[in-house]
Amino acid sequence: MLIHISAVLTPDEVKACRAALEAGRWIDGRGSAGHMAATAKDNHEADLTDPAVRARYDELYRSVYRPMYGRLQPLYRELRRITAERDA
Repeated sequence: MLIHISAVLTPDEVKACRAALEAGRWIDGRGSAGHMAATAKDNHEADLTDPAVRARYDELYRSVYRPMYGRLQPLYRELRRITAERDA
């Protein structure tokens, strides 16, 4: 699932991400799937062993994901609670 969140990156940061993805290596996405999902998964993923791709990933992780994770903690806890109740 893709979620569009506007104004997270500057236009220059978007250009740098696109350039890294266009120049980077891509691998079969089934490698990151679990055993059951591997038979259905049909995609390619940026290869995180590619130094340029990895550098961009690390930068995005630090600047986007980590700051958002703290704000999303209450949502994650609620989802775990709902899921646990459903599966009980």
